[in-house]
Amino acid sequence: MRLSHNIPSLNIYRQYSKHIVNQSSALGKISSGYKILRAKDDPNVMAQSEQLKIQTRGLQMAAKNTQDAVSMLQAADGATKNISEIIIRIKELVLSAGGSHTNESLDAIQGEINQLVEGIDNIANFSEFNGIKLLAEEGSTIENPKTIDLLCGGNAGEITKIPKYDLTPSGLGLVDGSGNIKINVRNIDSSIEKLDKALDITTSTRSKYGALTNRLDSTFTILNEFSGKIEGIEAELTGADISLEIIEYSKHSLLIESSLALMIQTNKMPQDILTILQNVRGR
Repeated sequence: MRLSHNIPSLNIYRQYSKHIVNQSSALGKISSGYKILRAKDDPNVMAQSEQLKIQTRGLQMAAKNTQDAVSMLQAADGATKNISEIIIRIKELVLSAGGSHTNESLDAIQGEINQLVEGIDNIANFSEFNGIKLLAEEGSTIENPKTIDLLCGGNAGEITKIPKYDLTPSGLGLVDGSGNIKINVRNIDSSIEKLDKALDITTSTRSKYGALTNRLDSTFTILNEFSGKIEGIEAELTGADISLEIIEYSKHSLLIESSLALMIQTNKMPQDILTILQNVRGR
């Protein structure tokens, strides 16, 4: 009599092991929502997914930089507006000095003007965003402003230049090189001319910042939309079909139960054969 392995039972066990692995894979995809859990599942898709994720993160960071730039420009615009209002107030005071005034009242008006000019200096020097001063850049002009570079795209080289201006009293032409105030209530024509030039500078500054803010707002919207589309592509590429995976999970669960039942039967076969042989021998 020859003894051998229970080959049918071993074959069923191999199928049972495969069903266990497939059931575990389906469960992992259902719980994670991804059809690619490891690089070995699909190396090509995994590589594409990682590239899309890198691009998405780059776009999201660019959008954040753009939003920060918009906030910075809005802060600068608010400060410039305040400076413009002060200049208008100074102009009103200078014009009022053209009426009937005593020396004492003219001195009082001049004193207020001096205080307002000092206020312009404070606004220009203390208006900053994350340590960046946009309104106190010495030597920067409307025609030829100094700039800071801001990455507003997902790739290298996608730079937006943010201009910095000099809206200090010196930059506006309201004080001389020694810091002496050039606006004098006893020299109205010259003072009005200087104030009008200063207003032209602040108006141009606000106009340029406003146009740049609008452009960055559009850039921010485009970056967010593009980032969302890429995220959608990546999700479609790696996302699991939950309904399909549930079917797979259920199928392999049934096959596991069937395999267990068959293994029980095949494991009984040797015992059944032995019983038959014993019965034959007994006869």
